[in-house]
Amino acid sequence: MTSTAKYRYCKLYVRDWDRPKIYALIELSLGAVVDGDQAIAGGLLLDVRENDEADVVRADDFLYWPVIIDVTADPSVDDSAVVASIGGLLRSAWSSGIDVVAACPFEDELPSSGGIRRLRPP
Repeated sequence: MTSTAKYRYCKLYVRDWDRPKIYALIELSLGAVVDGDQAIAGGLLLDVRENDEADVVRADDFLYWPVIIDVTADPSVDDSAVVASIGGLLRSAWSSGIDVVAACPFEDELPSSGGIRRLRPP
């Protein structure tokens, strides 16, 4: 089975400026190869960039956190593999003390609904 359109893209908002720490997290949790601001792991391309909308005053809202990781899945990657990889990255980040929230069409399939339940418990 291959990835459907719903599973080809996910945006991760990161509440941390420490890019080397973020790259190390991606390498360790996904076994990724990092090259500059991009990483490749298991058919996923992760592009780490500054959030143009970052705002310290509104930092309680994840949309204004300083770093974004754009995750794009190759169409050959299985949907369940995309969910598992991003879910693993989220869990690794949280256990390392890094707040991350996923925004994507399948966030409800990720741990803590992509992290939003960690910020806004039911």
